[in-house]
Amino acid sequence: MKCPNCHAIVPNSWKSCRCGHDFLAPDKPDTKDRSESTKPIETVSKPAYEKRDIEQEFKEHLMKENSTEKTRVLPVEELTTELEGKEDTADDGSLAADITPEVDDTIKRRLNFLGDGSTLFGIHLLNIFLTIITVGIYYFWGKIKIRRYMYSQSEFEGDRFEFVGTGGELLLGFIKAALLLGLLAFAADFIKRTHPGIYTEIAGGFIVYVVIVIFTPIALVLTQRYRFSRTSWRYIRFSFRGRIRSFLKIYIPGLILTTITLGIYYYFLHHKTRKFLVDHSYFGDTKFSYDGEINALFGKFIKAIILSLFTFGIYWFWFAAERNNYYWSHTKFANARFRLNIKGFEYLRLKSVNLFLIIFTLGLAYPFVMIRDTRFLFERLRLEGDLDLFDIIQDARSPSAFGEEIADILDLDLAGMSLGI
Repeated sequence: MKCPNCHAIVPNSWKSCRCGHDFLAPDKPDTKDRSESTKPIETVSKPAYEKRDIEQEFKEHLMKENSTEKTRVLPVEELTTELEGKEDTADDGSLAADITPEVDDTIKRRLNFLGDGSTLFGIHLLNIFLTIITVGIYYFWGKIKIRRYMYSQSEFEGDRFEFVGTGGELLLGFIKAALLLGLLAFAADFIKRTHPGIYTEIAGGFIVYVVIVIFTPIALVLTQRYRFSRTSWRYIRFSFRGRIRSFLKIYIPGLILTTITLGIYYYFLHHKTRKFLVDHSYFGDTKFSYDGEINALFGKFIKAIILSLFTFGIYWFWFAAERNNYYWSHTKFANARFRLNIKGFEYLRLKSVNLFLIIFTLGLAYPFVMIRDTRFLFERLRLEGDLDLFDIIQDARSPSAFGEEIADILDLDLAGMSLGI
């Protein structure tokens, strides 16, 4: 039924309403001001059982609010603050597991390349013109000019790299290398002329082969020394401190075993060369390191050889991409680690387009190929981990350009063995 005083709906069995109206009393005309009905309920006396009902409802309301407050989802910052300095215990009194949310706070640094193919193409054309009118002398300065441009367009942490080598250094290195190799070639030709015959021809060919085999690792080490020593970032120079004798012990036996095993051992030679180059590279007084396992990719190497035979060499790009990813992902600088993510198909597409550009432009598109290769690498390479760059101090070395010009004279492509710097 409905209470005539407060208009509340109450059970028919009630003798009085919560507002105090007595249903058994005779009805009286409602002459009371309506505002009086808005008085607080607490001012009206209530039966004992009704007070208990109100108290019970109030307690249930409080419990509901407390439950809601306990299950409220806190932001990560508030949760971390509340948990800091406290030990959570389980019901049995033992130390509970740490429930602090895991946050990926790994610092990721990226390289940026800002170079433009058109600009480099203009430099390349000017170098060709000046090399022709100077009868080849300007070639060394043109080579430095291109390298300086590429380094100056490479950026890390907001600062660009710098290459401080000079064309005069390359020219002097070329003269030294030409004299040495020229002397060896003259000696081989002299033996042929003074002792003509089939055996002399064989001996002469063998001497040439030995010269190439020995000077290839020498040229690689010396080239790394020169290029790193002329490369700087934030006025701190790189350096390469590998010894020629140490690398000869890796390269000469490796080349012999590669020949005996019909190329199978090349996998191990390539891996050992990578480790040697990384482990002896420094930036200031801080070194790089390589922690890859030598057998990690051998099974995939054999698989790549077999599948490449049936795919006309196409599958090799998938292996090359995976090998590059592995090499860089196991290269560290101080406490930070490099990460590279290259897919086989995109690597195939890059090299296919580059080959197309070189062939159909008769080599004129080479500057655009350089830009494409560098940007492709930088966009997929990053350095992860804690690294305090301000703790690095200068520790420069100053070798000559002799080794680089040996490689140039012998027409050695060392890109596959170098670190890409």
